[in-house]
Amino acid sequence: MLVKDVMIKEPITLSPNEPIVDAIRKFKKEKISGAPVVEEGKLVGLLTNEQILKFMEVHEFGAELILPSPFDVIEVAEDLWAEIDEAENEFSKLKHNRVKDIMDKSPVTAKPEMHVTEAADIMSKKKLTHLPVVENGKLLGLVTRADLTKTPLP
Repeated sequence: MLVKDVMIKEPITLSPNEPIVDAIRKFKKEKISGAPVVEEGKLVGLLTNEQILKFMEVHEFGAELILPSPFDVIEVAEDLWAEIDEAENEFSKLKHNRVKDIMDKSPVTAKPEMHVTEAADIMSKKKLTHLPVVENGKLLGLVTRADLTKTPLP
């Protein structure tokens, strides 16, 4: 069986100039975890949830308040406000930065005539979840790890 037989033939795509926050919304709406980045029909990158998470810093809000002194309350409040400011900065980054700023600009790709076992081997060895299918620079489709798990391999 060949990659062209199992690939998603019209995958959801992103534009390199799309705000990251819009890409996140698209991922959520379409229930996907990654998408090829295309400009004028040509593959220019790949964006996945993993890249978005690496771009963002995860912040935990909360503090222990067990019979605090007034000085402790002030210190905890100041720390919490500092964390809120940091989170606001992270969300601002998502609104103002573009897909092209964090995408993989040289994603590993597959050819449509490649055997699915070869594609599975590449994805396994390189720990990939998405493999754009390209011919002459043009995006033809996308193979995901989920697509390969549904495919009987010899």
